[in-house]
Amino acid sequence: MRRSTIVLILGLLLIGLAGVGTASAATPAVVTLGNNGWSVAGIGTWDAGTATGTLTTDLNNTTIQIVSSFVTLNGNGKTLTGTGSGCGVIVAVKTEVGIKNITVTGFTYGIRLHATGYSAVSNNTLRDNDYGIFLLGSSNNVINGNQVMSNNFNGIHAQGGGTNTFSGNASTDNGGNGVHLQGNGSNTVTDNTLARNTGSGLYLQASPNNAIQDNASESNTCGIAMLASTNNAITDNRLLSNGTGILFMNSDSNTVRDSEISSNTANGIQFQQMSNANTITDNEIKYNGGCGIRGFSCSGGNIMEDNALESNVSHGICMTNQSGGNTITDNSIRSNGGDGINFSALAGGNTITRNIIDQNLSGIAVSGQAGNNTITNNSVSNSTVYGLFMWCGGNRVYDNNFVNNATQAWTWFANTFNDSDAGNYWNNWTSPDSDHNGIVDLPYKFKGGQDNLPRVSPV
Repeated sequence: MRRSTIVLILGLLLIGLAGVGTASAATPAVVTLGNNGWSVAGIGTWDAGTATGTLTTDLNNTTIQIVSSFVTLNGNGKTLTGTGSGCGVIVAVKTEVGIKNITVTGFTYGIRLHATGYSAVSNNTLRDNDYGIFLLGSSNNVINGNQVMSNNFNGIHAQGGGTNTFSGNASTDNGGNGVHLQGNGSNTVTDNTLARNTGSGLYLQASPNNAIQDNASESNTCGIAMLASTNNAITDNRLLSNGTGILFMNSDSNTVRDSEISSNTANGIQFQQMSNANTITDNEIKYNGGCGIRGFSCSGGNIMEDNALESNVSHGICMTNQSGGNTITDNSIRSNGGDGINFSALAGGNTITRNIIDQNLSGIAVSGQAGNNTITNNSVSNSTVYGLFMWCGGNRVYDNNFVNNATQAWTWFANTFNDSDAGNYWNNWTSPDSDHNGIVDLPYKFKGGQDNLPRVSPV
C-alpha cells in the first residue's frame, strides 16, 4: 500500500475518533427542563399544555439538561455560550424529546443525545464546539434543518444505534467530517449540504444499510468515504470539487447510482483494501483530476454500468493490483487524458461489453498479467495511440468496432480476435468480400496478432 494511502486512512480515522475536549475550562452550571418546567426561574417560560419550555434569555457557561420524556426545548433564537467543556444541551435515556431554534457555541458537545429515541433536533445552530451534534447509542431520531459549522471535530457524529434520519442539515467548515456514522446503520441521510470539511463530507465507519440520497458534498477531503461498510444505497448525490469523490475501503456490496461525481482533484471513485461486489451505475463521472474510477488493493468483482466517464485527467476506468473480475458494460467513456479502460498488475478476468470508448489515449489497454478478459460489442474510436493495446495473453476480443484509431491494435502475447462465426469490424479493412458473407476474405493483421474473420460492416 502506498504511504500516501496509509496517511489518508489514518488521518480519516483520527479525525473521526478524535478525543473529547481540548480546552481546560470551568464546568458549566446545569439547568434542567422537565415535565414541570424549568429548574431555575427567570430564564424561560413553560407551556404545560404542549410541554414546551421556551428560552427567553441567552445563557453563558450553562448546560440545559432535559430530564423528562415528551418535552420540547424551544431555544427561541437564544444562544448558549460555553467556555470549551461540557454540553450545551444534553438528553439521556429519554424518548420523544424536541430541541429546536437554539444556538450553541463553545462546548465539547453542542447537543448530545445518549440512549435517546424518537426525538427531533431541528433548526438549531451549532458552531465552534468540539462536536456540533453527537448521538451515542440513540435510534429513531430526526436531525433536521440544523446549521452545523466550524466545529473542531465532526459536525454531526452518530455512534451506535441507528435508524435515524439526517435531513436538510448544512454541516460545513468543520475540522473533522461533516457527518460521521460509526457503527450506526439503517439511517436515512438526505438533502444535506456537506462542504469544506477537513475530513469527509460523509464518513461511514462499520455502518451498513444506509440510504444516502440527494446530498451535496463539496470541497471536502472526500465527498463520501466508507470503511468496512456494506449494503449502502448512494443515490442522486452531487460530489464536486473534493479530493476524492467517493472512497471505498474494505467496503462491499454498496450501490452508487444517478450521482454527479465531477471536478474532484484526485479520482472520481476509488476502490481499495478489498472493496468488492459494489455497483456503480448511471452516474456522471467527469472532469476529475485522476481517473474516473480507480480500483486497487484486491478490489474486484465490481460492476460499472451505464455511466458517463468523460474528460478525466487520467484513465476513464483503471483497475490494478489484483483488482480483477469486474463487469464493465454500457458506459460512455470519452475524451479522457489517459486510456478509456486500463487494466494492469494481475487485474484480469474482466468482462468488457457494449461500451462506447471514444477519443482517449488508448481505447482499451491491458498489461502486467491482467489477461483472460472478454471484450465484446464495444465501439472503440478516435484513440490517439492505440484502439487496443495488449501486453498480456488469454484475452478474447470479438464483435467490436474499431474505427479511426491511430493504431487499431497492438499485442505481444497470444490472444484471440474472433470466435467461430466472426471477429471485429476494422474500418480500414472492409474488403474484399467475394462471397458476400459479411466477412472480409483476408485476415486483418496487426503487430503481434490477427483477426481471422474481420467483418465487412460494423456490429
